[in-house]
Amino acid sequence: MNQSCYASNRKIILKRVYGCHKKEYGYLNKTPISFSVPYSSGSLMSAAGDMLKWQNALNQNLLLGANQTGKAFSRHRLNNGDEFAYGCDWHIKDVNAIASREHGGSIFGFKTMAVYIPEHDIYVIGLSNCDCNSPTQTVRDITALALNMQDRIQVGRQGNFRCIIMHFRN
Repeated sequence: MNQSCYASNRKIILKRVYGCHKKEYGYLNKTPISFSVPYSSGSLMSAAGDMLKWQNALNQNLLLGANQTGKAFSRHRLNNGDEFAYGCDWHIKDVNAIASREHGGSIFGFKTMAVYIPEHDIYVIGLSNCDCNSPTQTVRDITALALNMQDRIQVGRQGNFRCIIMHFRN
């Protein structure tokens, strides 16, 4: 992963995409913040290709052992018996009645969403450099479309992993 790092307002980061806000009179640069405040919940910068490498490493149990990975991506029951469909920062959901893992993020100037369908090795990620454009529904819709059309379309490949990578730009 050579395009991921801890965010900095001061450091020169090659190929950095700047975030923005949309106001009624136009776009503004994102509000500068100290990245020590959100820490790991918004201070990591990455690119779509590196996120695919991250997903592949998760799938190959390079980041977590198989047992831990299974726990992280499972629905659990609370003490009162209610199902809890959130595992270690991933939402455990369904797309077209097929199990999915979802993770999204938002910080000043940016919004992201990724959906992975383990049964079909489909990974869809959306990255927006404006906190006014959430890619969440678009990513879910493209995931559902990929599931419905997987026998009729060629999706991008890295190794044996099918993926769709989207970049939202203003």
